Amino acid sequence: MLGEAPAMAMGSLYQTIGNSVAMAAANAVYAQQQANVTYQTATTVA
Repeated sequence: MLGEAPAMAMGSLYQTIGNSVAMAAANAVYAQQQANVTYQTATTVA
């Protein structure tokens, strides 16, 4: 049981890093969509 602790810790770390990367990608997509809406609004009104 004790020998598995480092592997469990590394697995948890990799999951955390993976989730962080996924959230960063999702935020980038959302920001791009918001920028596109703003651009469309600006060009439609002008």
